[in-house]
Amino acid sequence: MPCPVGQVKVEDGVQVRYCWPAYYMSRMNFVLVHAFTVFYWFPFLLNNPLNFPFVNTLDAKVVLPPGLCTQFDFDALKNNLFLWFFVWWVPHSSLSRRVVKQALGIYLHPIDRPIFGTVACISISLWTHFWKPVTNCSKFDIFNINPLVLLISGPIIAFSLFLILGFFWTMPDHVFGTARHRTLVNPPKHKLFATFPYGMVRHPAAAGFIWLFWALPNWNANHLLYATLWTIFIVVGTNFEEWGLRGTQGEFGKEEYAKYAAQVGMFFPKLRWFKGQQVKL
Repeated sequence: MPCPVGQVKVEDGVQVRYCWPAYYMSRMNFVLVHAFTVFYWFPFLLNNPLNFPFVNTLDAKVVLPPGLCTQFDFDALKNNLFLWFFVWWVPHSSLSRRVVKQALGIYLHPIDRPIFGTVACISISLWTHFWKPVTNCSKFDIFNINPLVLLISGPIIAFSLFLILGFFWTMPDHVFGTARHRTLVNPPKHKLFATFPYGMVRHPAAAGFIWLFWALPNWNANHLLYATLWTIFIVVGTNFEEWGLRGTQGEFGKEEYAKYAAQVGMFFPKLRWFKGQQVKL
């Protein structure tokens, strides 16, 4: 690997390991993810209302009249399932597994998380770009939304984005590995956060994505398929993640995380949060 174990410095009496490839890769990925989100993913979800060039769309770009349109294209479905599973899920989940990272020689290595973030960015870009609408009978138009629908879905979408972006910006090292280039040789044990938003739901970013997809007022076959695939991935992947947090070998220990999970919902707040009750660990 490009960062030998011997690259250690002593700063303020603490041994620190530096890995500059991880520094540059993580920051490049941070910028690319935001650029992709603003200039491709959001336009994709909203069917490119500003007509950005080369942007694919969730719905068909040309809507055909009844009798000429395709209600459900099974070839497009197979294409999307292949992209979802083999282009997005397998690479993303494989690099989350310890056995895979150990085989690649990057487990607990400073470049582990930057590689994970970079592969995830490439995978979701490919899935989005090669997505095929399963119907061309209808199309979501952001400029023609019922005001009542917008009044209901708008606040949910706004809060979902707040959770997602808040997670990205407050914990960039967890997502992109932006601090992995400077790691302690003897790192302390991770602490369990129970303040907002982790006092509201155990997985705020995942919850934000689920709420965002289902609140988007575009309930045709294309949107329902896309939201369903994302929901399956998030629910299954989050349960796998929790297996690594629970139990005697878990990151936070068996008792502490179990006590936390009993008070805080996975994707939806429990009644205690609405009552303003604090999480007790």
